[in-house]
Amino acid sequence: MSTTMVVQSNRGAITLSVGLYLVWVLATYLLEGRVHTFLRPEAMGARLSYALIANVLIGIGGSALVIRFLARAGTFSAAQAGFRALGTRQSPSRSGWC
Repeated sequence: MSTTMVVQSNRGAITLSVGLYLVWVLATYLLEGRVHTFLRPEAMGARLSYALIANVLIGIGGSALVIRFLARAGTFSAAQAGFRALGTRQSPSRSGWC
């Protein structure tokens, strides 16, 4: 793998990560900050939509998609990102848990 490829891959990873962060910040502002959802006790639906859209959909789902995209592009492996295959189980003695 050439140095140019590594730089472009790292640049792409940083660009995707910062882009996802900016989308999350915008969603947080639009769903919570602009309308002051947490300052109004009666805004239960607004708080629920903020939590589901900004935190679950964008935060967790978006980050999973970014990791999947970067793993498929060869920037890093899923194991390097902290994931393992389903159905594999590591015993506590081999993993250093004690």
